[in-house]
Formats: sequence, C-alpha cells, structure tokens
Amino acid sequence: MDPFDSPSSSPGAPRPTRKQVSRACDWCRARRVKCNSERPCRACESKGIPCVTKGTDEPRSLPQALREIERLKDRVRELEAELEACHLSSAATAVQSTPASICIPPSDAQSNADANANANGPLRDTSLRCTPGAGPAKANAQWEGIFVATARSEQTSYYGPSSAFYFISRIGAYIGKTFQQSFQERTIQPHGMNQTLADPTSVVGHGPDTGAANTARVPSPSLSRAQEEYFLSTFWEGLHCNVPIVDEAAFKRHYNALWEQSGSRTLRERKDSALVDIVLALCIQSSSTFIPRGATPSAVQPGLQHDATLAGRWHYRRCQSLSLADMESPTIATVQCQIFSLLYLCCASFQNTAHMVLAQAIRQATVLGLHCEPPTSMPRSERELRKRIWWVLFTIEAKTCTKLGRPFAIHSSQVSVTLPSDDAAAASLSGSSLGVYGSGRVTYLSYALQCQRLSCAATQMYHTAWAEYGEILLAEGLTSPYKNPETLERCAHVLTAQMPALQAWVGEVPDDLKTARQRHGRPFSLDRSPLEIDTLAPTYLQRQRLYLEMLYHTLVTNLYRPFITFYHSPGAHYTPATERHAAACVNHGIAHILIMHQAVKETTLLAGWHEFFLLHWNATVTVLGFLLAHPIHPSTAHARDAIEKSIEVCDVYGAHFGVAASAASIARCLLVKADQVMSSVSSGIFADGPGLTEPETAGQGHAENWGMLSGEDNGDGLAWLQPGQPADSEQLDEFMDWALTVDSFNSLEQFFAPTSDLGF
Repeated sequence: MDPFDSPSSSPGAPRPTRKQVSRACDWCRARRVKCNSERPCRACESKGIPCVTKGTDEPRSLPQALREIERLKDRVRELEAELEACHLSSAATAVQSTPASICIPPSDAQSNADANANANGPLRDTSLRCTPGAGPAKANAQWEGIFVATARSEQTSYYGPSSAFYFISRIGAYIGKTFQQSFQERTIQPHGMNQTLADPTSVVGHGPDTGAANTARVPSPSLSRAQEEYFLSTFWEGLHCNVPIVDEAAFKRHYNALWEQSGSRTLRERKDSALVDIVLALCIQSSSTFIPRGATPSAVQPGLQHDATLAGRWHYRRCQSLSLADMESPTIATVQCQIFSLLYLCCASFQNTAHMVLAQAIRQATVLGLHCEPPTSMPRSERELRKRIWWVLFTIEAKTCTKLGRPFAIHSSQVSVTLPSDDAAAASLSGSSLGVYGSGRVTYLSYALQCQRLSCAATQMYHTAWAEYGEILLAEGLTSPYKNPETLERCAHVLTAQMPALQAWVGEVPDDLKTARQRHGRPFSLDRSPLEIDTLAPTYLQRQRLYLEMLYHTLVTNLYRPFITFYHSPGAHYTPATERHAAACVNHGIAHILIMHQAVKETTLLAGWHEFFLLHWNATVTVLGFLLAHPIHPSTAHARDAIEKSIEVCDVYGAHFGVAASAASIARCLLVKADQVMSSVSSGIFADGPGLTEPETAGQGHAENWGMLSGEDNGDGLAWLQPGQPADSEQLDEFMDWALTVDSFNSLEQFFAPTSDLGF
C-alpha cells in the first residue's frame, strides 16, 4: 500500500517517514496540499490541472539553508579577492604614471662597489630592492634626481629633475668645470632658519652648541582681543581669498564664542582654539613686514633679527599642541589647521616639514571622505566647503611636488569629488561680503577655481610627460638624457604634444581675472608689455590676477627647464624641439620677472607675501642658468636686463626677508660669472678680444675652458659628476650649500673670503 494514499496505518505498524519536498508546486502551495517531488505531482495529476512551479528553488529545510549560507559566504570571499586584485592593479598603474619612483640613497659601501658601473649616472640608486607584496619586481623607469642636505643636519633629501635644486646643481657643475676653480670656504656660517633651528618653535641656546634647540624657554603668545582682531581683519581680503577653506561667518561666530566662554574680565585671554591660533600666526607673519625696522625690539636673538618669516611662531606652536588631540578623530577644523600650518612652514623655510604636513593633511582629508562627492542631503554650504578644502589640498600638492620633483600622494583614479562652484550664490553661502565683480562671472572664489583647473591640467601633463621620459631613458639605458642630445630631443617632442592643454586653459580664464596690458599687449603672453593695473578693482582681485599669471609662468617654466642644456656639441644631431623649449623657458621666466618688478615697484599689492618671492626666485635662477648656457642667443640681452630687475626686487624684499637679501647677493655673483662666459665667447668673434679665443696659445687652463664652452666635452651638469671623482662631488656640495641659502631661505652675510674676487 502506498502511504500517500493510505488514510491510516495499523496500530502496530511503524509510521512511515514522509519524503521531504524541497518546493511544492504552485497549486499545492496555494491550497496547502501535500505535494511530492514528481512533475506533474500526484495531486495535480489526479485533478487534471497543469503542475507549474514558478520562481527559483529556495531552501525549505535547515540543512539546506545552512548549505546555502556557506555557498554565499564562499561567493562573497571570491568577490572580495577579485576586488582586492583590481585595487592592487589600479595602484600599480597609478604608481607607474607618477614622474618618478621613490629613491633610497645607497650606502657608502654600495656606492663604492658600484662606482665604476655608474660612471654616467652617479646619483643612480643601485640599492633599490623589491620586497614581497611591495610592488612590481622591476623598478619603474625614471629620470633620476639628486640627494642633497638642505637642513640643519647632514641628512640628505631627494629632489627630482623638475626642481630648482636639480637645476642649481647643473649650474654649479658647469661653473666649476668652466672656470676650473674650486669653491672657496665660507668664513661666516649662514644663519638660515632651517639650518639654525630644528623647527620654527625652537629657541636657540647661547652655549657652545649654538645650533642646539632649547624648547624649555618658550614664550606664551598673549594678545588682547583688539590686537587679535586687527590681525584677523587682514585675513579676509588677504590669504582667505587665495585659500578659501574656512567659512567666514562660522569662523567669526566661533571666535566671538571663545571670548564669551573664557569669562575674562580684562579681555586679555580667550579660550584655546587651534584654528584661530594658526590663522593669527599667518596674519602676523605677513603683517610684520609692514613694521618699520627701527620699531622692532632690540632684544632679538642673533640670526633671527628682523626676519619676518618666523613672526607668529608661538601661535603656530600652540596650534600644533592643540591639534595633537585630534589625530585619531580628525575634524574639518583639523584639516584646515594642517593646511594653514604647511603654508606657515613653507614661508618659514622648513620645506621638508611642510611637505610632510601636506601628506598628513591629505590623509586626514581622506579619513573624513573629502575626496568623495558630498551627498546631496548635506547643506550646500557644507558641500561647497568640503570641495574647496579638498581641491585646495590638490592644488598645493601639485605646486609642491612639481617644485620639489617628488611623487604625488593623490591619484585621480581614487577621487570622485567634483570641482567647487564659484558663482555668487556659493560665495554668499560662506558669509562673505566681497560680492561679484565685473561682468558677474567673477567672485572671490573664481581665482581658486582657476588655480585648481590649472593644477589639474599641469598635473596630467607632468605625469604623462615624466612617465614617457622614463620609458625613453629605459630604452636607451640611461639615467639622464644629457649625454645624448637625440634622447633629450625625443623627450622634448613628448612635452610638445602636451603643451596645448595649458594653452586651452589660458583661453578659458575669464577676462576679469586677467591683468590688462599697455601698448595693446596680451595677458599670459610673452610680449613683455607693461601691466595696466586696474586700481579701481578690489585689492584682493588685483593680487589674484597677478598671482594667477605668475603661477602659470612658473608651472610652464618648470616643465621647460630640464631642456636648458649646458653643452653644444659640434656636429651633433640637430635638436630644434630642445632649443625651442629652452627659449620658451627663459621667455616665461623673463615674463614672470617683469610682472614682479612692476608690481613691486609701483604698488604694494605683493608686500609681505613671501610666496610671491619664492616664485620670483624660481624664475630668477632659471634665467641665470640660461645666461650661462646660452651666452649668445636672441633672448640673452632680454634675459640679462631681466636679472638686473630681479635683483632690484630681491633688494626690496630683503628689507624684511633674509632670504631675499641672500638671493640678491647670489644673483649678482652668478651674473658676474655669466658676463665672464659671454665675454669669453664674444672674444672668439672680435679679433681684439682676449680670453679663450685661441686655446693653443692661451694656456692649458684656457684651453680647457674653451673646450667646455665649445662643447668638446659633450657632457652636461650631472654627467660630469662621476662617483670616482671626489673633487667634482665636493664642488657640487659646495655649490649646493651656497645656493641653498636661497632655496632654504637662509640669511647669508658673506659668501666668500674678503680677498675673493668672486672666484670659485
């Protein structure tokens, strides 16, 4: 008897076990009738109706459900493994797109062992090793940089080929070889901030070890409310317009609440705030240049006297102390403090510290998700503020990494946040009263937006060009292209293909953000026409116009500068692209100097702005290098006139910045050397000219100089500095120490011995 048909069982017989059905048919499920696993089932067959089961099978028992859970867990693990593999592949691609991989300086033993093998690349790092999981087994191709000490210690730092440090090293090597003279030792040590102090808040001791920092005696900043409000009033139409990362209305409410919560009857103390302290430090740093030198206190420590770069450092110190509590749980204010801190450090000469603070700010911003598009549920004012903070960070990193020649920390493949708005509504959301200017397209936020677009274009060009440079060098088996003009020419063609992106950006800049020119000249051009400064425009807008154009010239100069060569080989392959890039580089540098000179001489728009001077020095050293490399060129006369104007600018800034006074001295010394090179070359044109005209009768030293100038050595810059030649290495160190007095913002009192005739 079939148990399915049997209504009952005999009392003595065991009850048969009913077969489990994983899923009943639709008719049995609807009527709650027993169903078997056959199709058609017994019930449907007996009724004569279709036996249909719609949908997917679902587990109907606990064992089946557990098996399904295990299957889904396995699938999740498989998908996570695939996602992780995709992330690793994207990261490897992003690293390969950076201009250079991080180099580790080789040990002395390794350097000695590989000295002969690296005759053409003394700075090549042969100690690079790949560890399991650390990346590709093959090192990324790159145009290698240099290692040089730039701070108080002897520890070296890496600077890439796009940096001014790298270019200065090439200038030093060229001068040392050309004049066949070693550098003289300096009789007075420079009193630079980063070479005198371990950090901006150190107090220099007066004992035998004058370089030791004594942080026990640290003064506490104490300003009245009226004094603080005076300095803060300079912020809103000053730095805030260039770095719009705070909400003006929210900041003012926060500041007023600090005084109300302090309960101070004398109004001499407010409640602590890291954000207020760092804003005050920046305002004091820039405003201190307006104080007449005769009004400064006489009891200032030696080496720090009258140097505005360290003004406000105790407010900076208190900001750092207060910010330590937010490291684990950062807030928007924490990132704002980090951005302002790195700006302060950059102006105070601590470039490496500023670069590390920048990396920390980027990490904190990613912790807060600022790299992601804000949700639409968030108020628009908050969304716009988050966007502005992230893109200001991006712009600062673009300028810093191209200036120092170091890899980027931000990769576009991991960023989804869009650019912020600059319309009138966005500007009013922050409580600003600056409003709209001109045709209605420009607000105080427009400058920052244009800087961000320029940085995006320049960064993409930088990544693409330097990655292709590395591939070209790898194919040629070289570490720098200066030994082979054809290799450098190939690199020049790579950059030529990238330049239209910057020209496209220039065409999109609103006219209200351009400084007009006299004599029908064009902004952002190389026509050297004088500025037509609109004195009726707001002060912040006049400054933004100047800064935007000078930033453009700086970025283009840095891209072109590696193509200034110090060799001219007879019979060598013709390199028109390289020559065009060198000419374009010096012309952009000249344009920058002319803008700076007129603005400094005729206005006070740039007074107290240390960053403008940093851009100015970058242009100055570039033009000086071109003069040495191209003593006879259509742009040489204009370049020399520009250096004279550049020295005047340095003298103006030198009244308050020790670095500027040092820059003026260095520029004068290099100009003397450039004049000597030009005189030597011109002596070969005019019959009566003395010098290097006839190497066979001029003596051995002159013959070698002539050979260098005419290109018989076919070597450039770092190609002369071979590991087995310590004398050349010492020349590089001497010259870098000398030049870094400017790039590290040192105050130099005397370069050479009193009997020196500016000789090396």
